[in-house]
Amino acid sequence: MIRNTPGATGSESRNLESRTERQPKKEHIQASIRALYSLSRNGLWGLLLFLGVSAITLYFKDYSLTSSIPAGIRDLLGAAPPVGLVDALLAVSTISSLIIIAGRIHDGRPPANTWGHLGFRLMFYGLYFIADAMTEHVYAVFISGLAVLTLQHYHVWNYTARTIEEQRELLGDSAEMGREWI
Repeated sequence: MIRNTPGATGSESRNLESRTERQPKKEHIQASIRALYSLSRNGLWGLLLFLGVSAITLYFKDYSLTSSIPAGIRDLLGAAPPVGLVDALLAVSTISSLIIIAGRIHDGRPPANTWGHLGFRLMFYGLYFIADAMTEHVYAVFISGLAVLTLQHYHVWNYTARTIEEQRELLGDSAEMGREWI
């Protein structure tokens, strides 16, 4: 249908045809780049949320579960988890998370979900609160969470920046895209 355009020479009709075929591909790549810019912020949002919850936890670190709920409900819930077990779980999970994220960075694989890392790190504040050991362990949870989420943010940022650059090369006109979606 494009080839039969009246008054168009052979090369003009091929150029017109290739432009119309590239248009959906170009729009798809531009949408992909916008989605990658949005994804690049996930690591930062997770890190900021962790810092906010950590600040609140630091303010309430001297409160304990035993003083917060009645003894009857506390007896119904049972014994608190041993602090040593929570410490071991924190150490193993932190080391495992760091190794997994570093492996993904090294292999060039897409980052895992930041919100999963965030939820897992925040869970330790709750575990230490239940074990009535928040005062002694708030800084350990903060440092381990900061290490994991900072590495996760770096991975998300690095992966999306590299993928955006690849998409721009496919697009062929990086100057047109600019950085308007940052």
